[in-house]
Amino acid sequence: MVVGGLLAAGCGSGGGDAELTVGAPGGPGGEAAAPVTSLPPPSGPVDTTTACGTVSPAEVGQVVGNQVRAGQGAETFCSWGTAVDRGTSAHLTVARPAPGRATQACDSQRNSQPKEANQVPVSNVGTSALWVWQPVAILLQGTLVTCWDDAVIVVGLTGEKDQTVLRNQAVALAQAVHQRL
Repeated sequence: MVVGGLLAAGCGSGGGDAELTVGAPGGPGGEAAAPVTSLPPPSGPVDTTTACGTVSPAEVGQVVGNQVRAGQGAETFCSWGTAVDRGTSAHLTVARPAPGRATQACDSQRNSQPKEANQVPVSNVGTSALWVWQPVAILLQGTLVTCWDDAVIVVGLTGEKDQTVLRNQAVALAQAVHQRL
């Protein structure tokens, strides 16, 4: 079983479909952020037996819009710290529950999220998804709990970005990981 978890809860806006983007809406020169709907196929073999093996640091960096350090974790969890000032860090948990147990695993992850945080359903991701976010000092922490019939993927992001941007990045990372399982 591969489990990678993001332990961040960030600020979010209303529900609805998430538009996937990298970076803030409008870069340093005011240009629009580039849309990211999926990562390209990996250039080499993917190790789906570990959370850190499902995506490379370069791919995580591509999704969050900044360079990240090498992933640190165990079989079921991986964390990529930001390698730049004011960047976004990521955490990943990937659970592959036994057949017929995905709903229970999903409910367990949802129920473990902070009750005081904002909780927003996200459409068109897995069988269901929930974005949980809250501000922490100058940072925003957000956790996306995504559920499929064969996996529960939790992506946590922490950064100085708008909660909608972080949510979209979490969605892109969760979808990329699920496609590789």
